[in-house]
Amino acid sequence: MARQEPDFRVDPRFIAGVAALNRGDYLLAIAAFEAVIAQYGVQREGLKAHLHLIKAYTHTQQWPEAIALCQFLTHAGHPRIRAWARKYLPELEAHRDEEPTSPNLQLTVPRLSSGHIQLRPVSRGYLWASQGITIAVLAGLVYVVILGE
Repeated sequence: MARQEPDFRVDPRFIAGVAALNRGDYLLAIAAFEAVIAQYGVQREGLKAHLHLIKAYTHTQQWPEAIALCQFLTHAGHPRIRAWARKYLPELEAHRDEEPTSPNLQLTVPRLSSGHIQLRPVSRGYLWASQGITIAVLAGLVYVVILGE
């Protein structure tokens, strides 16, 4: 019996990364895609995460990271990914000398004079919405894994 390769579409980190990218949570998307890449490397699953990671880097104006990753993909084993990277690289290199101005680039944690971290209050609606998205993603995963569709 032949060994079946894992499908990146059912990797919860990849799905979480795509969902975070689509809703503009670029730091979470970056972390998710980096985790997928750490596991899959340059296998099909990892290459797809590389492409999305470049998009997340561009949204946060992390030009050196996006350029380096795109340069790496110009030598990928898959011809369509190489072609995409070669086409997209000049667009990224046009931003090489720009200073990052994205508010999503750095996470700053305000501290009180006592040295404790001051947490920003978040609305109950935001918490419900973020939990709803997580539940929807998990339900989709269960559907795909159990029913195989």
